[in-house]
Amino acid sequence: MTKLKNRTYVGIADAHGIESFFLEEKIDNHTLNVLHIRVMANRHRHACLYKAELTQAAADVVQSKLNEDDMSGALEVLKKVATTIHVPRDQHKSFSLIPNSVLDPWSP
Repeated sequence: MTKLKNRTYVGIADAHGIESFFLEEKIDNHTLNVLHIRVMANRHRHACLYKAELTQAAADVVQSKLNEDDMSGALEVLKKVATTIHVPRDQHKSFSLIPNSVLDPWSP
């Protein structure tokens, strides 16, 4: 019996939840650099670049929330079910505070 391997997902999360959710093996260095630039341009929203290891079942739940436009719920699920989550050290505090749309200074 073969054990299913966890897969790694990367993307951006901010005060409103998950903005992007990509299978790491499907993105190139250019895309990763663009994600990093978007995070730096949106730090006022507590934007963070995350890398999370998930089972396929967990990834399906996160993707389902995103398909329902529930970005906040998707981030809450990701935080609960990920085997591991890595964010850059300077973004740890922000990641611990999100999702929380009140933290976005531009949010109505």
